Order: sequence, then structure tokens, then C-alpha cells
Amino acid sequence: MRYLYSLLAFILLTVSANAADYYYCDTGDDTTGDGSIESPWRSYDKAQLQMDADGSSMYFCEGGTFPTARAVQANFISHVYGSAANRGVIGAYNANGDPIGTLAKPLLTVANGGGGYKGIRLAYIDYLTIRDIAIESDAWIFDYAHQNWGIWIYEDTVDILIDNVSISKLGIATNISNSGSASNGNHTVTIKNSHFEKNWTVAHLGAAKHYNIINNTYDKNGANGGGRPIYLGGGRATSIANWYETVNVLGNTFTNNAPGDVGLGFGDYDGSDDILGKWGCSRGSVIGGHGEWAASGLIRIAGNRIIEVQDASSQCWPISLDEGWPDSDERIPLIIENNYAENIGNMGFGCSNCDGVIVRNNVVNMGENNGAGITINSKDESPVTDDTDPATYPTTTAEVYGNLIIMDSGTQGNPAQGINLLGGDATIAADVHDNLIIRTNDISVDSTCIWYETGSTLANNICIIVDASGDLSISNEFTAR
Repeated sequence: MRYLYSLLAFILLTVSANAADYYYCDTGDDTTGDGSIESPWRSYDKAQLQMDADGSSMYFCEGGTFPTARAVQANFISHVYGSAANRGVIGAYNANGDPIGTLAKPLLTVANGGGGYKGIRLAYIDYLTIRDIAIESDAWIFDYAHQNWGIWIYEDTVDILIDNVSISKLGIATNISNSGSASNGNHTVTIKNSHFEKNWTVAHLGAAKHYNIINNTYDKNGANGGGRPIYLGGGRATSIANWYETVNVLGNTFTNNAPGDVGLGFGDYDGSDDILGKWGCSRGSVIGGHGEWAASGLIRIAGNRIIEVQDASSQCWPISLDEGWPDSDERIPLIIENNYAENIGNMGFGCSNCDGVIVRNNVVNMGENNGAGITINSKDESPVTDDTDPATYPTTTAEVYGNLIIMDSGTQGNPAQGINLLGGDATIAADVHDNLIIRTNDISVDSTCIWYETGSTLANNICIIVDASGDLSISNEFTAR
């Protein structure tokens, strides 16, 4: 549909250049107000329809509450602003003229009750900033039938910026989708300086052509069994195989990820602030993803802190990406660097179908662990592709260096491993993973420091074995297949 907008671009750009700023407050009136600070309109319904009609920016008063009513749920905000210098804004203002942040963020509430209600819905829109607001469910209902979303970026958008936003108590905080065609893809989305809490399936779902997740904080997201704070979804079909190019997940902090009640099983977290008696993480990846990415692209996961207040279960992974789907048949271009993970219960950092991956300068302080600090080929790579050759997309080259790994098997069962270069890949031929370079890593475990393919290169790694009595020994506990 973008070509329809292109035909009218010169008109829309002219309108947008002079688009008004309108103000909304829950003390205002949609009928008698004029949208000024002195006489604001009242409702989000009015704001959405106004912005869609004329490209105006919408500003909500701090301390106000604005239901995103179901009556406008079928509508998207759609407008071509034209340039980064002429952006639309969904933001906040202070009715007393005080600086932004003096009062609580304006709160947009999302209807709960089935039907997948969304707060802010965007499609066919260019250059929009969403800032200084909060979005929250109007009721805490914890099941799939009440899966509501905070911000839905549907398709055909350019340069969406989400900055200093708080989103909580929803099924999905932000969702970037795609109708199945690269021509309708979302080009650039940046989410930064924001806070996400108690979103029970995921905080972020999907991906854009260029996707940036920077300096956010996350707490108690992904309580649904198998949920996670960040799920990166690449392409699945040939029409969008080369669409997704760059992802930057940088400088974020994650705590109490995917909490689930130990006594009740996965996904039974009740949304309370009391996490005593619950796993720090019950199941899933904190930063995870599946799909197909452009071979020329790059996923960079760097400078993140992933911390649990208590040891996680054996089904948790801080960072894990793999193809995942049978119709994905490209490697995942990936760098994992300068991250810190503490008390996460299984594999620390890893990937599959990620030929050329670099894992460097990370710290894995795993506490009681049932897996490995770093795993290359974390899943069997052969069955996920649609190619007849099972060795077409395995990880044949990788570099793992400069990492500090401290692990203890504790009470979780299987001995902990420092670095595992074989993972779940018993079906791949023995010479496939023989170009992996493992160097200058410092590892402290109670069993095997490095499990590797005989053709791999190991250099200058330090292995410290801590036995059950607590005695230390310097070891060459490197096990080759």
C-alpha cells in the first residue's frame, strides 16, 4: 500500500511541515476543547484519529490516565512525515509548565479481556518518536486468552524511535511484525532508555531490517513457560530471506527473567513483587531468537547484564540464537561480546547455524549449573534446514576468546562444562566443527573445561578445576571427540 502514499507524498509533506502539536489531558474535553495546552482534548481515541488524519503530534499530560478504548482498535496510525528532521511525536507534557518528569508519566491503558487488544498501532508511517509515556494493561490477567500488546509496529514503517517509555503487565510489550513481503517490511526500529516489567510472554517480539535495543532495563518478563524478555524473529520465507540485516542489543540490564513458581510449574508467576520461593528463571532464553538473516548483516549482542537474584532452573539460557524453523536456511551472523551473566542455570551464551560467530570478552558467573558456560552448536544443526545436505549450514568456523567462566554443578545434576564446541550435534560429521579457535579463556569448573573437535585450535586457555572438597588444581582438562 505504500505506493498509494507515495503518489500523495508532496501533499503529505506539505501538510506535515506545518502539522500542529495537540495536547490531551484526562481533565480535558473532546467536544469543548481545542487541543491547546490551555484547553486540551481528553481521550486517546481523539488523539489517534487526529494524528492519523493530519500528521499532528500528540502530547499527553503527566499524571493523566488514558484508556486506549476498544472502539478504535481496528485503526492504525498511518502518516508519512517525510524526514528525520520532521518527526511525529507521541509524548508527554507538563500542564503546569514544569520540566518533563516532574510528575508520573502519562499512562495509556490497554484493554484486557481477550481479542489481542493493542495500545499503539502503527502501519505505513515514517519518522515517529514515542517518548516519555507509560503503557500498562488495565487488569492483570495471566493467560493466553488475554494477550494484549503495548505497541504494535505492523508493517511498512520507516524509523520508529521508542525512548524513555515504560511498558508493563501486558502479554507482549512491543511487537514488530511483517505481512510476508520485503516490500512491506519495517525498516528501522530503535528502543532505548526504557523500562519493561511483568510482560508475561515477551518484552520484544520480532525484528526490523535495522533493529536497535539499547540501554533498557527488564524485570520479571517472560513468566509464560518458554517466554523471554527478547525474542528476535528473522525471516522464514524466500520473499523476506534477505530483509533482516542488523540487530544491536547493547547495554541492557535483565533481572528476574522468566520467573515461574517452583511448586506450581512453569509459567505460574502471579505478577507479585515477592519472588521468594521462585526460580530466578524457570525456562527459556533471556535474549533469544530464530529465523533467517541476510548473510551481509550482523547481530551484535554486547555489554548486557543478565542477573538473577537466585539460581535459575536448568532450562534457562541467557543468550541463545538458532535457525529454529525448517524454512530458514541461512547462517546467523553473530557477535556476542562484553556481556555479564550471573546465576543463569544452563548454557550461558551460545548459538547454532552461526558460522563465523565471535564470542569474546564475556563473563559467565553461573552459580549452580547444568550445562556449559559457552556452547557453539547448542542444538543439532542438521534437522532445522530445508536442504537435503545436513551439513550445509553448520557452524564450521568460530572464535571464542578472552572469556571468564566460573561454574559449579551444584545440585542440578550433570557436571558443568566451561566451553562446549559440540553441543547437541551428534549427527554432524566428525570433521565439520574442526575450524573453531578457542584461546585465552579463563575457566573455573568442577569437571571439563573445554569439550572440542580434534581439529579445533586451542591456545593459552587457563583451566582451574575445583573438586567437591573445594581444592583447586591447574589442569589441562580439555576433552576432544
